Amino acid sequence: MERAFFRNKHRISDNLQFREIIRSGRRECTSLVNVYAAPNGLDHSRLGVSVGKRFGKAFERNHLKRLARESFRLNRHKLLVPCDIVILFSRRLSSSKADVMKIRQQQIGRCVDKAFDKFNAAMSEGQR
Repeated sequence: MERAFFRNKHRISDNLQFREIIRSGRRECTSLVNVYAAPNGLDHSRLGVSVGKRFGKAFERNHLKRLARESFRLNRHKLLVPCDIVILFSRRLSSSKADVMKIRQQQIGRCVDKAFDKFNAAMSEGQR
């Protein structure tokens, strides 16, 4: 199996690109995350993650971003078409307690995996 890296070329950091993906991309929502995807025309997929200040202090927000990046890193090979992916965290996740971090990690991974499956189905049907 090929090693999966998350390099700078896999990041979306420009605010205008975030907005464009959210405006024109396909959206999948779960109770934990909103995942937006739009084909990018590149040879690789890219990821952008946004976590608001309501989710706690910086170390808690950074932990959520790391979980999202890890899930993307492990699942990006499942995408049939290279896409730009934006992950926004839901308000329901904002209760931050140390004992639920493992549950969050598993749930975030499942949510991203489920969204990728739906994007693949939509892309194979020729939808946007």
